Amino acid sequence: MLLRHGPWRPPPSRKYVLVTPARNEEAYLPRTMESVLAQRVKPARWVIVSDGSTDRTEAIARQYAAGSDFVEVLHREGGPDAGFDSKVRAFRAGWRRLRPLEFDFIGNLDADVTFGPDYFERLIDEFVRNPRLGVGGGWVCEKRRGAFRPRPGNTTRDASGAVEIFRRRCFEEIEGFPELRYGGEDAAAQAVARMHGWEVASFPHLRVQHHKTPGSQLALNCRLQFREGFRDYVLGYHPLYLAGKCVRRVTVRPWLLGSAFRLGGYLWALMRRVRQGLDPKVVAFVRREQLERIRELWGQT
Repeated sequence: MLLRHGPWRPPPSRKYVLVTPARNEEAYLPRTMESVLAQRVKPARWVIVSDGSTDRTEAIARQYAAGSDFVEVLHREGGPDAGFDSKVRAFRAGWRRLRPLEFDFIGNLDADVTFGPDYFERLIDEFVRNPRLGVGGGWVCEKRRGAFRPRPGNTTRDASGAVEIFRRRCFEEIEGFPELRYGGEDAAAQAVARMHGWEVASFPHLRVQHHKTPGSQLALNCRLQFREGFRDYVLGYHPLYLAGKCVRRVTVRPWLLGSAFRLGGYLWALMRRVRQGLDPKVVAFVRREQLERIRELWGQT
């Protein structure tokens, strides 16, 4: 008896590569490297870019790389005040090394995170299940009250820049990360991906531990929230969306003050007429998304 089969299709590729821009991460990098080296499905290549590090970051990376056949370490001279745009340039240095290789997924991995040995295997599974998934990542947990707990800003609609994976075709379509002086390159890249019709998602069952957190210092947390609000303006966030975001976070440490400083950072950038760093078409798309989200939430009340 003959069995009827559909047309033969090759099995989906699961080959992935990683880039880690690292600047002065000697306290955290060993744990990140051990997490990657312990993966059941290892990357085809992992490029760690020491972005002007002045501590032992590069030496530690080279020490681990010496015992692996897929880890490469690059040295990049960075200025004394290297910021978010420098990180993007470091990532691009790693991308140039990887671009000639054959792979289907590229990951942007921070140097201060850890995860289980099946993390990338299970994350790639999500891409295989959903051909429209362009960017995906895990659920970031940070240490609070003596245990790692989900970060308040987690959402299934976005992927954390600390552990995001791009489908290669998506990454090339959006032309990678934009150089933004005040940060937000991850959010911008994901917005452009959605504008091109790709889906972006985080998966709560894939837990990631983020080790370098602001801690409980009130002044530092307030400064960080002010900077986040400033960045939100530069990314073109709609004022109503930003206000709603601040209202939702009034119960997140530092209580009330964090939201106030975030709103203050946004208004400060608005008053100073700081130049928004994205293409106006992208800003318009982001604002349409945000207003649609507000309408959805309003309809649920």
